[in-house]
Amino acid sequence: MWFDDIYNNATAVNAPFGSNWVQNTDGFDTMDANNIILTNMVYQGGDDCIAIKPRSYNIFVQNVTSSPVPTYLVYLLISV
Repeated sequence: MWFDDIYNNATAVNAPFGSNWVQNTDGFDTMDANNIILTNMVYQGGDDCIAIKPRSYNIFVQNVTSSPVPTYLVYLLISV
């Protein structure tokens, strides 16, 4: 599955100045995913830009912009 030209904005416009990032708003998550292509993505938010979760394989990511800095670009959760 191919996802291209994605824009995610996880901000709250009515929040008080300096605190407009909405929490727990991952930009792109995978769960039980296989053969994923993610290209040309822009993420603005206060959580993980990309969260690759359990049982996800063959994930290709290219040309991703994440802000504000610092934020986690890729969060890898591995169950043991």
